[in-house]
Amino acid sequence: MKLSHFFTTKNGHLATAGIALAVLLATFALPLATAEKASADSKIDWQTNLDQALKTAAAEGKPVLLRFSAGWCPPCLVMNAKVWPDANVACAVNSGYVPVEIDVDSPGAAEIAGKFRIQGVPSIILLDSQGQETSRANFMSTKQTLRFLNPSAD
Repeated sequence: MKLSHFFTTKNGHLATAGIALAVLLATFALPLATAEKASADSKIDWQTNLDQALKTAAAEGKPVLLRFSAGWCPPCLVMNAKVWPDANVACAVNSGYVPVEIDVDSPGAAEIAGKFRIQGVPSIILLDSQGQETSRANFMSTKQTLRFLNPSAD
């Protein structure tokens, strides 16, 4: 049975809901399908323990790139597929930051998210080497992410 069968009216026309569903599927199908592979191929070695990352940051004098994401979040999946694997982004992160990813659905994440007043994902926060927040953003393109990571390059 074809998918269009479920969204066809009696006279053979696709229902509005069917068209809307098709548009949504087309919009998110590619990023969702490629996000898992891109995440596995990512050049950034994301840490998952914020306390350990803060110790590393203090020892190395580097800021922390803290991102909150979720596997069910379409904008997070787009960033996983398009932004984080980008060679320029990976280079900027690896050379200048201690990267940490917090999956908001993981144990202990609610406490960390509460500490940083996270209201939605993705949320990306820059912390200085002492753990103090210096800036924050949400969904960003590759170009916006590069600007966020290196604001003096403008």
